[in-house]
Amino acid sequence: RKNYAGEPVANPIATIISASLLLDYLDYGYESKKLMRAIENTLKGGLDPEKNWEYLPRDAVPLKFRKEGKFGSTQDVAEKILEEYKKIK
Repeated sequence: RKNYAGEPVANPIATIISASLLLDYLDYGYESKKLMRAIENTLKGGLDPEKNWEYLPRDAVPLKFRKEGKFGSTQDVAEKILEEYKKIK
């Protein structure tokens, strides 16, 4: 997804949460919880935005980072969530 200027900055987390809810509804509770944990782990990076800004959506970084263009693209954020998902056993 892209914004009005064609930049890939849409936050994919709400869509991924919707997928998690669907998994839970379809009785894939373990996978749903694992996906939510992956999102949580990704957002925990916001506690140290100096190190993790490239994996955080635009609306999860401090204003000064947004002004400097320091935030992850839609794909960067989604790929980080996938990476965190694969780490969870």
